[in-house]
Amino acid sequence: MRKWIALGASVLLLAALTSGRVAAADGKELFNNVCAACHGETGNADTKKGKAAKAKSFHEPELAAKLTAADSEAVITKNVRTNKKHKNVTKKVTDEELASIAAYVKVLAATP
Repeated sequence: MRKWIALGASVLLLAALTSGRVAAADGKELFNNVCAACHGETGNADTKKGKAAKAKSFHEPELAAKLTAADSEAVITKNVRTNKKHKNVTKKVTDEELASIAAYVKVLAATP
């Protein structure tokens, strides 16, 4: 019986890890299409639009810590949906797509 429980838990863990990787991979393409104009492909916010909007780099230590925290995907999603600077973005993406973008932003922020 314990073997079955352990096997079931392993399958669920593997599914969760795999879906996160898939979400981040899908999120990269969405990020590049929807977000990179301001945030840049590297997340440094070093584009003309990013500088004009005073966007912060995802790699600033304080912001990177928030973006890589366990609950960061929910925080990112909430910020995009409520931040007036993102009003055009919110019209372009579904909640599922935004979750994928958030998963990718988490990976991007963790990359030096």
